[in-house]
Amino acid sequence: MKITAIETFCTQFIGMVKVTTEDGVGGWGQVAPYHADITVQVLHRQIAPHALGENVADIHALVAHIPELEHKFPGSYLRRDISGRQEVERLLRVRDACGFDAFKFRIAAECGHDRDQWR
Repeated sequence: MKITAIETFCTQFIGMVKVTTEDGVGGWGQVAPYHADITVQVLHRQIAPHALGENVADIHALVAHIPELEHKFPGSYLRRDISGRQEVERLLRVRDACGFDAFKFRIAAECGHDRDQWR
C-alpha cells in the first residue's frame, strides 16, 4: 500500500498528522509539541515529498531513509532534550488528560542504529 495523502491539523502548541494509503486506510500521529505550527511546515516541505507514493509495508526503512535524504538538517526537528523520567511523566499527563492508551518513543542513541544511549 502506498501513501497517498499526508494531512496536518495544528495550532502553535499541538499538531496532528493523518497519513492515508491508496486503499483509504488512515493513521494518526502527533508532531513535536514545541512550535507545532512550524513543525508541520517542515513535515510538508522535508518529509512528505519523500514519503508520498512510498510503500508503507517497510515503514521502518522509510523512517530511517528520510533523515538521510535531508542530511543537511541533522535531526534537529526530531530531537527531544528531556530525560527519560521527564518523558514518562509527560506521557502520563497526556494519557490522563486526553485518554490515550498507546505511545511511540525512541530509547536508543540518536542515529544509533539500535545502540542504547546508556548502559
